[in-house]
Amino acid sequence: MNRANGAFGAGSIDWGEVFVGLAVLAAFVLAALLVLLFISRFASRLAKRSKTELDDKVVQALKLPAFLLILVTGFYAAALCVPSLGAYLIYVRKGSGAIATLIGAFLASRIVNIIAGWYSEKLSRRKKEDVSAKIVRTTRNVARVLVWTAAAFLLLDISEINIGPLVTSLGISGIIVAIALQSVLADLMTSFTIYLDRPFEPGDYVYIDDLKGTIEKVGLYSTRLKALRGEEIVISNKELRSKTVQNFKRMARRRVAFEIGVTYDTPAQKLKDIPGKIKTLIDEVPLASADRAHFYKFGPYSLDFEIVYYINTNDYTTYMDIQQQINIAIVELFEREGIEFAYPTQTLIIERPGNT
Repeated sequence: MNRANGAFGAGSIDWGEVFVGLAVLAAFVLAALLVLLFISRFASRLAKRSKTELDDKVVQALKLPAFLLILVTGFYAAALCVPSLGAYLIYVRKGSGAIATLIGAFLASRIVNIIAGWYSEKLSRRKKEDVSAKIVRTTRNVARVLVWTAAAFLLLDISEINIGPLVTSLGISGIIVAIALQSVLADLMTSFTIYLDRPFEPGDYVYIDDLKGTIEKVGLYSTRLKALRGEEIVISNKELRSKTVQNFKRMARRRVAFEIGVTYDTPAQKLKDIPGKIKTLIDEVPLASADRAHFYKFGPYSLDFEIVYYINTNDYTTYMDIQQQINIAIVELFEREGIEFAYPTQTLIIERPGNT
């Protein structure tokens, strides 16, 4: 067996082992080229058949990292075939591990960027430039930091550097930072919850406890409402989490129930006609549909009717317009029919002394 004197192992290199190692390396190079060919031709072709561009970009991102990872693995496998390298195998192992870690971190970071970019484009096409886009950017940055932090710890571990004290110090520092940023983190978590749950969106008209207004903007730390009087109301996301939110934009239709009273001297026939005529005039109004109308009680100064109808819209302004139109139509109906609305009155009967 041919050996050459040198500084490796017991002082010599076995060229037979070297040839085996080169053969293994050549096999891995061939495998890397085949994988690159497969990704370029077949995987790319399959990705183009899908409706989304996300898989196309992911496939393109896989090309170079996959090729390099196979080459690094081949280099390490080839080195293992040359035991005469002796102590140098340790450096080969560490170097190969470090390069593979960097390639993996680069690939993970690249895929995070691709997914975030694809989703941001999707949001922009839907014209949703609110908290969604900000959360996508924040999530992307956090994910990239985590990827490269994990890669850094792996590199330190490969280098056999004791990371125990570093992890402990980072843990203590993290607790201190978390306590200092507790309210900020609470706002951020609530914004994530709003993004995932979507209880409301910009343009929705909402009641938040005793506050009323239209959602103007949902930010990472606060939500802004525009009140009916025009002023802007800013609510912390942390505070918003504990409040009751009524979203009127999500209503498919609005229910309206109200009472009207007529005077006691209204003839019985007109009392019978009022429910049907009110239901008819409600049904004649676009987007309105009558549910019921009844003469339901004798009030202290009026004969009371209860009317219920629905307005098939979730827009508040349209709802108020239709309600106004129906109210005016009822007033005009009563004027035509000679029916008087009742209101609180008092009748004083004065008797003179001695009169019976």
